[in-house]
Amino acid sequence: TIRHTVAERLRDAFPIGWDVQAMLSPPNKGDLAPRLVNKEPLPRATVEVVQQLIDHSFFCKRKTKDRRGPMPLRLLVEQVTRVQNGAAWQEYDKEREHIRNEIGDSLKPLSPEVLTSQLGRPE
Repeated sequence: TIRHTVAERLRDAFPIGWDVQAMLSPPNKGDLAPRLVNKEPLPRATVEVVQQLIDHSFFCKRKTKDRRGPMPLRLLVEQVTRVQNGAAWQEYDKEREHIRNEIGDSLKPLSPEVLTSQLGRPE
């Protein structure tokens, strides 16, 4: 099908593992045009890991004049959703390339290597 052919051509433009087929599906049944966006709820194990992150980074701030009612002691993570947004990625990747060209070889690589440094790059 046409959608499959387009997905194959777009696959190299996005990070490995992105579901390009789903991104090409119209968001609603009445819509004809895809938005290059895929939203995928992640499993409970991921929610638990993100909850741990929030628990270790959130602290109750002082009450300010503009706040009413009690201050939260804890934030509760109910759902974690992976969002694959093609337009946002392409804008980010374009700006990353611009910065890479501006800096050139003047910047030393980080050690250990940053895990996102190779995202979206063909091998």
